Order: sequence, then structure tokens, then C-alpha cells
Amino acid sequence: MRRRRRKNLTEVNLTPLLDVLFSILFIVMMTGAQSRDAMESSHSEEVAALQSENDALRESLEASEDRLAAYELHESDSVILTVRNIVRGGEHYLMIYRGIDEQEAADIKLGLNSTENTKVRIRSLVDEIIAENGGQPVYIIFYCDKASIYTKEYNAVVGAFDELQTKYKEVFFKTGEES
Repeated sequence: MRRRRRKNLTEVNLTPLLDVLFSILFIVMMTGAQSRDAMESSHSEEVAALQSENDALRESLEASEDRLAAYELHESDSVILTVRNIVRGGEHYLMIYRGIDEQEAADIKLGLNSTENTKVRIRSLVDEIIAENGGQPVYIIFYCDKASIYTKEYNAVVGAFDELQTKYKEVFFKTGEES
């Protein structure tokens, strides 16, 4: 009798499996390298943006320090009025400070129906300050928070300060927005 040889079924050819694994490994390594390069370029862009923002803030700080030095220089021979608009209890107010000292403040209630009254109160307050200080320059700085003032109120306040600047040669008015 003849014996048939049986093939050993337990042998597995690993060559195709290794080819597939090396191909997958190659693809993963290449995409990883590309994503690392992309991350490095985006990281360098973010660093550059943050650096420019930092430089802008540094310049702003230096400008503020210069303004403070100029303020201290003029504080003794002039009057500086700082004006801010605020909302208190749902009502709009104009706070007027001498210098930057927020202790001594005059407050004027604003309102859409009282714009003429607002102008009169601002004029009388500045007239008193000019009379008290005998011709010294009066610098009025209005820091306006546009989110807490109506356009009609804003126009009344700015109009009153413009009229005072026209009326008196020693009154100087500047407005700026708060963020």
C-alpha cells in the first residue's frame, strides 16, 4: 500500500503579511513626519503672532507711561478733567473727576429727555473750574463706553465740550473709546 503524503497544514507563509505590515508602517511614518512638519510651521506662526501682540502691548504700555509722565508734568500748572459715562441702577450717568482721582467726582444724570439739562450742567461745572483756576489750561478727557450711552446723550456731551472749547481758549477737549 502506498502512503500518501499529507501536506502539513500548519505552515503559513508570512512573506505577504510582512510586506503588508511594512507598507502600513511606511505610510504611517510618512504621514507622521508630514503632520509634524505642519505642526511645527503652525507653531512658528502662532509664536510669531504672539510675539507681535506682545510687541504691540509693550508699545502701548510705553505710550501710556509717556502720557502719565506728561500728565504729571502738566498737573501742577493745569486742570485735568477725566470724564466717564457709567450705568448705575439702570440709569446713565456722567462722572467727572479732577485729575485721575476718583474720590472727588461730580455726577450728572444723563437721559434722552434731558440733553439740554446735561449741557447746562457741564457748562456750569467747567465755568466754575475756569473761574477758580484763573486762566489755567483745562484739559478734558472723555473716556466713552459706547455700550452704555445712547447716541443722543453722547452727542449732547460732546456738543457741550465742543462749545466750551470754542468759548474758552484755555479749554482743550479729547474723546476716546473704552473697550
